[in-house]
Amino acid sequence: MEPTAAPIDWTKPQRQPPAGFVLTFIKVIGFLVRFIWPVLLLRLFNAPEKPEGAAARGQVALFIVLGILVLLLVLSGLSLWLFRFYIANGELHIRKGWLKKVALSIPLANIQAVQIEESLLHRILGIVKVTIDTAGTANTEATIDALRRPMAEALRATLLQDRISTESADTDAAPPPPPATTVLRLSGTDLLRLSLTANHLEAFVLLLTFSWSLYDDLRPIATRILPGEEALVMAGMAAMIGLAVMVLVVTFIVSTARVILRFYGYEAVQNDRGFALRHGLLDRRQRLVGFEKIQYLHWRASWLRRLFGLWILELGAVGETELKQKQKTEVPLTSPAQVAPFAAAYHQVPATEAGIPLHIHPSYVARRLLIVGVLPLLVLAPLLWWWLGANALAFVLWPPFIWAMATLRRRKFRAWLHNEALLLRGGTLGESFTLLKWYKVQSVSLHQSPYQRSHDLASVTLHTAAGPIRLLWLPLGEAQAVVDHALYQVESEERKWM
Repeated sequence: MEPTAAPIDWTKPQRQPPAGFVLTFIKVIGFLVRFIWPVLLLRLFNAPEKPEGAAARGQVALFIVLGILVLLLVLSGLSLWLFRFYIANGELHIRKGWLKKVALSIPLANIQAVQIEESLLHRILGIVKVTIDTAGTANTEATIDALRRPMAEALRATLLQDRISTESADTDAAPPPPPATTVLRLSGTDLLRLSLTANHLEAFVLLLTFSWSLYDDLRPIATRILPGEEALVMAGMAAMIGLAVMVLVVTFIVSTARVILRFYGYEAVQNDRGFALRHGLLDRRQRLVGFEKIQYLHWRASWLRRLFGLWILELGAVGETELKQKQKTEVPLTSPAQVAPFAAAYHQVPATEAGIPLHIHPSYVARRLLIVGVLPLLVLAPLLWWWLGANALAFVLWPPFIWAMATLRRRKFRAWLHNEALLLRGGTLGESFTLLKWYKVQSVSLHQSPYQRSHDLASVTLHTAAGPIRLLWLPLGEAQAVVDHALYQVESEERKWM
């Protein structure tokens, strides 16, 4: 029989394990290598005229690099040693810093989620990363970069259990929470379908940008190896042609791999507090999105993914506007019907057959064609002709393209106003839906450009804690009705937005 681990006394200051220093050491090494490898390659291929002086300069550079490395390691080790956390008086206390000392106190009742993340490096070192979200801030409130998994899970249980106990103390006979249920789990086939319909264009641009920066870093070395200008030009042209072919071939593989690495083993479990999301192959992530933090639901699909019935659901939680795209709470769906379990915890998707939807005014297309399509082309036409010659005639396709995109956007846009929620439909080549409960709105603003004022048109922006939602180019009367309805619902609602 295995011995039971002794409970942790959280009232005493706790430190991160020594593996945290190894994590810091590897990060510092990676930081230095990323910035000095072009210099090292240049020194390798450089043939100086005075070897003695070059050797002396090389030794000085080496000592400087080693000195910086030692300094960063000492500061990193000192920061790790001074980092402490403990729980006292109903608060999580974190103390860190050397020259700049930071004392952070988080009331346990405000903690909304405690997330455990585990990268490949974390798994090698046997540690995890813990992030703590609260109700009062949009960003992550606190982060503990290195903890052993048993300690991290014990800390999460302690923080969340204290909050649950605080909430249940205010109720006389709280019913037992419902059992957790799995609302989504991706199979290998689903993952393959998602990866094949990924945004390959985005991966192409990223690869091309990286390859160009790599070529730019290696140009000094190429100048040394190929001193002749003609030879250098020919080598550069051959390199760029080969680079373009390589990027086109690798783009599909890279974009597919990105989807697999991100959504591998995706599982969404609904419990009494929210949705627990687990996913990732190399970087494993566990995140709990509380029901009260969800401000809106947004699901979308490109034209290619719609052919396969694939959608991406975004849980518009508090603070999403502060995060990068890859960090946002996105759930891959293999069928439009899978929106229903998530919407049931927020608000049932209203029927689109009932009621008359709002539309974008027809003048939006003509105005978009003039401002974005025709005027820029007229202004840039002389410069394009001087630069490209007869090839500049290809840009006459720009106005028809803008007209087509604006027409598609206007035809797809719909807005259904219901008593408790707003449902939007949008998109151009693809399609998207947004479901917003009125009481989640923080503020409402109505905008009118000079042209809109002269034609009795307006645009409405509904501001939420997860980002704005816009209704563009509506007739003024309809726009004012949206504003009045939103304000009425917000003022008459007693529920809190979070």
